[in-house]
Amino acid sequence: MVARVGLMVFGACFIGAGLSGKAEPLTFMFPWFGMADAATGFSEAWSAKPWGAVWQVIGVAIGLVIVAFATYPLFRSRPSAYFAGTLKEPLGDFFKRYGNTGALILAMICVYRIADFVLNLMTAFYVDVGFSLDEIAGARKLFGVVMSMIGIGLGGWMVARFGLMRSLIVGAIVQPLSNIAFSGLVFTGPWLPGLYACIAIDNVSAGIAGTALIAYMSSLTSLGFTATQYALFSSLYALPGKILAAISGRIVEGATSAAAAGETEWLRSWFTSISPTAFAHLVQERGIPAEAFAAGYMTFFIYSGIIGILAFIFAIGVMRQQPPATDATKDVPAPA
Repeated sequence: MVARVGLMVFGACFIGAGLSGKAEPLTFMFPWFGMADAATGFSEAWSAKPWGAVWQVIGVAIGLVIVAFATYPLFRSRPSAYFAGTLKEPLGDFFKRYGNTGALILAMICVYRIADFVLNLMTAFYVDVGFSLDEIAGARKLFGVVMSMIGIGLGGWMVARFGLMRSLIVGAIVQPLSNIAFSGLVFTGPWLPGLYACIAIDNVSAGIAGTALIAYMSSLTSLGFTATQYALFSSLYALPGKILAAISGRIVEGATSAAAAGETEWLRSWFTSISPTAFAHLVQERGIPAEAFAAGYMTFFIYSGIIGILAFIFAIGVMRQQPPATDATKDVPAPA
């Protein structure tokens, strides 16, 4: 038991260091292993811009693996029996029906909405570009909701017309493309039609992808474990995106610093024609060229589009390998 708790604490230190962007939850342990001199170098690498964000994501992943490893094997107790009934048996039923393709399906669910989740700093981006809060609210609230409803309707029509897998693939394509569309605002500055166009593209794309994914996850559940399996799938699709979203701001900050006076300073030459009003208040506050901020945000949008390609790759793999699901109503035990 002590070893389990120790492993969980160790894993939690990795997770905390990754999500906070600070190495202190890990470096305080260095003297225990005779590595006190390495703590400073580790802290600098952990918080370095822009590559420190990569180590932070890796740290969170390592922490999650350690915490999961610490839970096995399960003790014979009432909580472990409950755990087996609520998680192990539903997962066993899922893999029994889908075989080796089950792991690929779960991987696809994990990465499918990442491209949307990482866009958690868009309000800050709109303000930095030069839009007022009233303009942002007008575009995102009423207009954005209408566009989301249109996207949901289109997604439902596509599922009914073309089937789940084709709709999933379309959703996996339009999500990263919609992210890259925001990069146009970097050049135009506070141009209101551009803002409305970007929000329309993003919300319609998110509606299509979200509808297709929800319908697909619902189709994966079996009669005896419907609620548990759907809850598991929902958690899987949200967790990776939330973790990556936690470092979105650090990615922009790191890319901006690197473009201002670092290894990607050459990127600034791409943005000499941006609107003079774009990032004007940031230039005054921080004394960094507007081109550096443009390069930082452009790097982030390209990054969000690239990681969104993973969903397309996995969706193609699932479509090729997924066998027809067996009758989920047969041989499935009723929940206790």
